[in-house]
Amino acid sequence: MTDDYGYVYCMINNSMPNLCKIGCVIKSKRTSHTRANELYTTGVPEEFIIVYEIKVKNPIKYEKIIHEKLKDKRYNPSREFFKCNPAEITDFFLMKNLMIYQQKKGISI
Repeated sequence: MTDDYGYVYCMINNSMPNLCKIGCVIKSKRTSHTRANELYTTGVPEEFIIVYEIKVKNPIKYEKIIHEKLKDKRYNPSREFFKCNPAEITDFFLMKNLMIYQQKKGISI
């Protein structure tokens, strides 16, 4: 599965100010938009909005790099929500290859 392509995304929900959901999807024919729709259930007052999305090889690894960098901002250790705004994490989604960032910053996963 590590050779599969997938998407790493950042979503926000206007009913949850200053929280970003950062995750990934790896199944074929499943996109960040599919995931956003899955999250919009009766327990959530508003739809999730995809702010950033990148298609990458090894999306789980890329997601872990971002989670590691933002570990001090994690809202709940068992959830993929972080106390930040999308502007704070733009660089992760602008880079073509997050492994370069990992090497420069010495992040190990």
